[in-house]
Amino acid sequence: MPTLLEKPESSKTVTLPPKVTFEEFTRMEERNIEWIDGRIVKYMSCSFSHEDLFRWLLSVLSLYVAKHNLGKVLGSRFAMRTKMSRGREPDLIFVANENLGKIKPTFLDGGADLVIEIVSPDSVERDKFEKFWEYEEIGIREYWLIDYESKIAEFYCLDEAGRYQLAEVTDGIYHSKIIKDFWLKTDWLWDLPSEFDVLKDLKVI
Repeated sequence: MPTLLEKPESSKTVTLPPKVTFEEFTRMEERNIEWIDGRIVKYMSCSFSHEDLFRWLLSVLSLYVAKHNLGKVLGSRFAMRTKMSRGREPDLIFVANENLGKIKPTFLDGGADLVIEIVSPDSVERDKFEKFWEYEEIGIREYWLIDYESKIAEFYCLDEAGRYQLAEVTDGIYHSKIIKDFWLKTDWLWDLPSEFDVLKDLKVI
């Protein structure tokens, strides 16, 4: 039976959803969900601008990584198990060749090498605080926070003490510390130029 919790300030009750296992979570067809402390949390559907940026990043990163045989770029809400009681579905993840063994048929068993979250109005606190500390704790080496609405892109990298530090963006260009020789102009994230033109700049085609 679902647990009923009584709020101290009123007689109202809150019904918590039943707990499910991580395996049950990975088999669910419903998307925009995550597995938090054994329970499914449902989030708002993504906006067009969110999905358009997601599509652009997935295309550029996937082709760059494939060209240089660096690992795998995964999106489409592929689950990533971050703790024994937590399963996240980042917008995009990069897994380096040396960590491909973490990729299971339906989830990534542990932290990716790089995670990208595209911030939505309902995910600001979750992405900038909750996931920030969680990703730092499990050792995800690079974390991109892209806020399309505010036109702000932040790139964090772990320091020697295992803490995230805001990485430097020079002349509007960010050079990834994890994806070898990959760089991007932050303005690209808002303008979304042709992927073909970007891949030419990156010498992929």
